Amino acid sequence: MDIWLIWFIAGAVATILEIAIPGFYMLTISAACLGGCLAALFTPSLILQMVFALAFLLAFAFFLRPFLYKKTGYSHLDKIIGKTVTITKDVIPPEKGRGTLSGVEWAIASDDEIKAGEKAVVESVGGAVLHVNRLNKEEREC
Repeated sequence: MDIWLIWFIAGAVATILEIAIPGFYMLTISAACLGGCLAALFTPSLILQMVFALAFLLAFAFFLRPFLYKKTGYSHLDKIIGKTVTITKDVIPPEKGRGTLSGVEWAIASDDEIKAGEKAVVESVGGAVLHVNRLNKEEREC
């Protein structure tokens, strides 16, 4: 099998995986494979193929990927909004508390006072701080 075809197949697999793992991570790998594939068409040197793959990976990661993020408005943090957080340290505004979401500890901010052990829903994400609202009593019982 020709080496360019191996690069091409690896890039195609990475592109398909991008659908399952959104965030343009696998698309970055696809770009690297494209670079390797193009180099393989012109030279049998594996070192040059790797250099081209690395160049395409870096170019995509530092230039095209941020552009795609801005253009699509996509952020992996958007998936957190609406999730339920368990408060582990009291939130007493304006001070931040602490809480866990999917096993990860976060700084928590809220307009309401929320005691440790209570549940809250994520309204927005600001850096490493989750802005939450306390769940209503009816929602907590569900």
